[in-house]
Amino acid sequence: AVKKIKKAESLNELITEYESFLAKVKEYEKDKSDKELSSIRLRQIEPYKTKIQLESAIRDWESKGEGIKRLLVQWCIGLLVLGLGCVLYYKGISWFGMALVLAGLGEMIWWSSPSLSLAGAVTSFETLLNYKLTLSVISLILVVVIWNMNERKQRTL
Repeated sequence: AVKKIKKAESLNELITEYESFLAKVKEYEKDKSDKELSSIRLRQIEPYKTKIQLESAIRDWESKGEGIKRLLVQWCIGLLVLGLGCVLYYKGISWFGMALVLAGLGEMIWWSSPSLSLAGAVTSFETLLNYKLTLSVISLILVVVIWNMNERKQRTL
């Protein structure tokens, strides 16, 4: 079951598997007393063990999906702050503009840094890392572009 969870390609695949095990749990509990069920659940035997693992994997997948949304929103906010900082810097408000450039880059770099947890489904983790890698490369390119623009501006002064 753990291998199947890690190889899941979508959240729907995990939910389908979970519903299957939920049916097995209900079937297993049908002719058991409450006392028997409480002792069974404490020992974590099948089908309870797999049901709990699937619940955890579904929560993890949903959490990583929310993480991707949060990543994109925060990175875009950093991009806006960076853009505002560049505009202000080139309009002659150097200190405030540079402060916003640094804050924007810091925000973008912070949110695109790699995650350290590899629990749950591997596919959702890979998706999150791919987003972070892509945004990190874009951030690096922006740093180089801004650096070059600043160098050109300094040469003309």
